[in-house]
Amino acid sequence: MLSLIECLFFFFLHFNSSFKCLIDICTIDFLHLYRRFFNIYNVLSIIFNCRFIFNVLISRVNVITSVRSIYSNADWYERESWDLYGIIYNSHFDLRRILTDYGFKGFPLRKDFPLSGFFDIYYDSINNVLLYTVVKSIQEFRYFRTLSPWEYYHDSISYLHY
Repeated sequence: MLSLIECLFFFFLHFNSSFKCLIDICTIDFLHLYRRFFNIYNVLSIIFNCRFIFNVLISRVNVITSVRSIYSNADWYERESWDLYGIIYNSHFDLRRILTDYGFKGFPLRKDFPLSGFFDIYYDSINNVLLYTVVKSIQEFRYFRTLSPWEYYHDSISYLHY
């Protein structure tokens, strides 16, 4: 089985493909799967005017190899993916925050990140300071049924007949 680096390197150097331009690296989070993250590499061949898309599944504990050695603009995309999703790229020399604050805890585009965040920030005009308070959730995360009440009722009736 070929690795991502070997495939991209082949498509980068081979004369009949020459995908010299990395357009984008997108990440999708599937919360309930073992291979939770889905990286999409979009490369472009300017000579042949065509695109090719590489899809890579990443588990929660594994790291993925950086493609910065082939495409230098992958530096920004990989840092963005680490900052927002927490994906660790092996052999990447500069994984640091670029879109969130340096003291930010967590990864905001993960599906398990709370919508309201962990802290509320208030400005105290009397003392001229910022005050941080911990957000207290009334409800924990729970799963919702996506069926309408009629479909749910119909399904429960069909189970009774068996």
